[in-house]
Amino acid sequence: MDPLQGSSWSTAGTVEAFARSAPNATLVRFVEQHLGAGRARILDIGCGAGVFLQYLHHRGFRDVVAVDYDENMRDALAGIEQAGFAVEIMEAEAFVKRVQGQRRFDRIVLFDILEHMELDKCVSVLTKLHGILNAGGKILVRVPNVSSPWGLRMQYDTFDHVTSFSPGRVHELAALAGYRVTALAGQNTGKRRKIIFQRCLHWMLARILPYHPEIWEPAVICTFEEPM
Repeated sequence: MDPLQGSSWSTAGTVEAFARSAPNATLVRFVEQHLGAGRARILDIGCGAGVFLQYLHHRGFRDVVAVDYDENMRDALAGIEQAGFAVEIMEAEAFVKRVQGQRRFDRIVLFDILEHMELDKCVSVLTKLHGILNAGGKILVRVPNVSSPWGLRMQYDTFDHVTSFSPGRVHELAALAGYRVTALAGQNTGKRRKIIFQRCLHWMLARILPYHPEIWEPAVICTFEEPM
């Protein structure tokens, strides 16, 4: 069953809007530190309408494979496919099985995808990625942050989000799948003035509340690496 079936995230209008949008500035700063050089081989799982793919193309990456199982994304991805990226409309695990032993990747991207899977499915997919990740490679992950009150709507505003994550749970997931978390940060949204106000509010709340989030931002971004 398609977990996006009936969801507003998969409608033509939403897909078109995503395709025209720009990557979040905080996300860009984070990935700049972890993507590597333009010659890196990159796999984007759950690529959606291709917003991050457009950023990769602009950055000069050319050896990129995009995978998404949603047929509604095919038209949105036509342009990036014509630009030279490989696009596969299929399940992530089926793709991994097909290419295992034939090619490996330096970076594997899982942005806004793991929350759509049951926990055992998350562990299964991540475990299988060991077989196509190059030595020294990284997996880049973004998920909603339910430890923050600002991340609750992002997680629970739709029924197709089935597994919730916090910074602690991200570390647990990495360990379950045989990885270690080597970088983790919150992702800010909004304009600079709003971000400054949010930080002031967080500072005050952290001093008032007996228990508060480790990361206040509504989403967390992180890197998984194989143990040394």
